[in-house]
Amino acid sequence: MKRLDTIAMLIASSGLIGALVAINFALVLLYLFSRHRRFIPLAMYVFLLTLAYSALLDSALNIWHLPSVALTDYWLWLMAPALLVGQYFSATSLNLHRHQPKLKKVFATLSALVFTTLLLYLVFDVAEMWVVSLYALQALGLAGIAMWSKWRLKVDIALWITGGWLAIFSACCFAISVFTGFRPNHESGSYVVMLGISVAGVAFWFIALSKQYLRERSRVLAEQHKALAELKANEKMRSKLLQVQEQAQEALEAKIQERTFELEIALRELQEANRELEEKNTQDALTGLKNRRFFDKKYLAEFRRSRRERSELSIVMLDIDHFKKVNDNYGHLAGDEVIRCVGRIIGDMLKRPSDAGCRYGGEEFALILPNTDTQGALQLAQKINERIEQTHITTDAGMIQITVSCGVYTNVAELEMAQNAHVEFADQALYCAKQTGRNRVVHYNQMPAKPKLAKSK
Repeated sequence: MKRLDTIAMLIASSGLIGALVAINFALVLLYLFSRHRRFIPLAMYVFLLTLAYSALLDSALNIWHLPSVALTDYWLWLMAPALLVGQYFSATSLNLHRHQPKLKKVFATLSALVFTTLLLYLVFDVAEMWVVSLYALQALGLAGIAMWSKWRLKVDIALWITGGWLAIFSACCFAISVFTGFRPNHESGSYVVMLGISVAGVAFWFIALSKQYLRERSRVLAEQHKALAELKANEKMRSKLLQVQEQAQEALEAKIQERTFELEIALRELQEANRELEEKNTQDALTGLKNRRFFDKKYLAEFRRSRRERSELSIVMLDIDHFKKVNDNYGHLAGDEVIRCVGRIIGDMLKRPSDAGCRYGGEEFALILPNTDTQGALQLAQKINERIEQTHITTDAGMIQITVSCGVYTNVAELEMAQNAHVEFADQALYCAKQTGRNRVVHYNQMPAKPKLAKSK
């Protein structure tokens, strides 16, 4: 009769352990297929549980002839990490660490109690019943936490997690019943019942994890379908927007072309008006030559070009001799006619576009001659002087004949020179021409005593 009980126990336990192995194999395949990390702790729990019950059954049946130890030694040692892995699986499946961070202290306390009791068992030979009792207490506490998460956090799989922990609690109670003598120490049915309950608990967790995975998978697929539908709707909307945008772009381009054409016409008119205004602003109304404002800008530009290109720049300052007597004897209208005639002669004598004749002020004129050496500037000034001397100016007050005095300065603009150096030295040469008899051309270099070059400020 005892032999038949042993055979029946071996068959039943082998089938149940085979079921654990099959579940573990399925969990590994599911992880490899889905890469869902929560399959890993459950697979580790099933593996440790399989080893624990295999050791427990061997203690009863002596199948593998392991070293002779107490009934629960191997089972107690392997159940501790199995319970901790199961605890981690429950916490992650229920998302307790995210929703309730304070439960970390509860989990840490339960883990510490399990290891402390196991250490006391190994070191101080505490009774096995107390170790299993603590395992049962841990399972019951975790079942209560799972039920709390169902009630408080509305987690659907919490009932399945609770069932798994209640199964572990029931298996521990069967073990306690063996230790307390309610059942014989080697009664075969007790171990099969413990193993069956544990397999049922694993099935609960496997179902919970599968439902969670399928739910998440369905959610992901639903989100993907929703995203795809939104993408198609957005693509359709984008196509319509592109059509509207193209139409608007064409209309806008047509308006832009029209406005651009209008702006070009307005710009040309504005440029023409600016050019006329600039000419009016830089032209002397009496003589038709450029005015002092133009002279200042033109001189500064040519002075800098001379400094940059190392080219000679000549300035001629010209003044009508005894112009006050003309005004006193013939009147101011005749004086204006004299100034107008001198300006006309100066304009006729300038042939190069780069040369500029300006009315400097009153009866004084100035010539800007870029790229002109001393000889060329003196020749031009002399021709103007002779032409004016030979001209008889007809006015309402009678025929008037005048002369002019000219001062010339030619040099390359140096870095140490002040910007107004050419004008200043040409003016000094004009003053010398006035002092030495008028009606003559004097170059700055021909002056008997020349002041030093002005320093650049």
